[in-house]
Amino acid sequence: MSLSNYLKNIFLIIYMFNSGNISFSQHLGSARGVGVAALTVLPNDIYAVDWNPAGLTSLRDWNVGISNFITSAKSQSNFILHSLGVGKNIFDNHAFAIIYSPGKILDFVVPSSFRIFDSLGNEITAKFDKNISYHQNYSFGYAYRASDNISLGISLRYFESKISDSKYFFDKSNTIRSDIYDHSAQLWSLDIGGIYTMSQQLIIGIVFKNLFEIREKELDEDAKDYRLNLSKQARFGAA
Repeated sequence: MSLSNYLKNIFLIIYMFNSGNISFSQHLGSARGVGVAALTVLPNDIYAVDWNPAGLTSLRDWNVGISNFITSAKSQSNFILHSLGVGKNIFDNHAFAIIYSPGKILDFVVPSSFRIFDSLGNEITAKFDKNISYHQNYSFGYAYRASDNISLGISLRYFESKISDSKYFFDKSNTIRSDIYDHSAQLWSLDIGGIYTMSQQLIIGIVFKNLFEIREKELDEDAKDYRLNLSKQARFGAA
């Protein structure tokens, strides 16, 4: 087998530069992307919005994508819709995609409690856990084929943070009361990507993740420690 065919058919490289470290990317939004592991340079469906928006120019016409996962947690239904999206190629040189992703969510709990003793010496434990959720609800992408071998793309992703904080306090009559304080924040993150076809044997892709941020609303001062910070990344791939 010649070196060029080896590069074309077998050798797939992805570099993700993040704060000076190199790691391999994974993405639950596309089983194909995780399996191929080269979608920085070879995206050809609506999920190019997350991998490299320039890949949207590979859409032939309409493209619909859906992904889900099954959880073992006890719930009314263990089937969870991860994402649903639609894309369209227009006039061969333009393409767009919209993705709704209710399953792109990270939930965790910060447990807290305090103990008091009643007049009889009995111990009473009160919990006031802090519930934190990060969502990526929507994604929008647009791509333009500048020439036969150059494609450029841009994507916007919408993130929402929600924090529910239970707090206990003593009122004027020394009665313990509780209240729940809700905090929320929203931001838009912008990605820019490009794909360059050098030859039939070599394609190069690059994407800059979280290049710019637009924050619609910030968390209150009491919840600033849980602010969602998206690190800037640059990914390069060749296939």
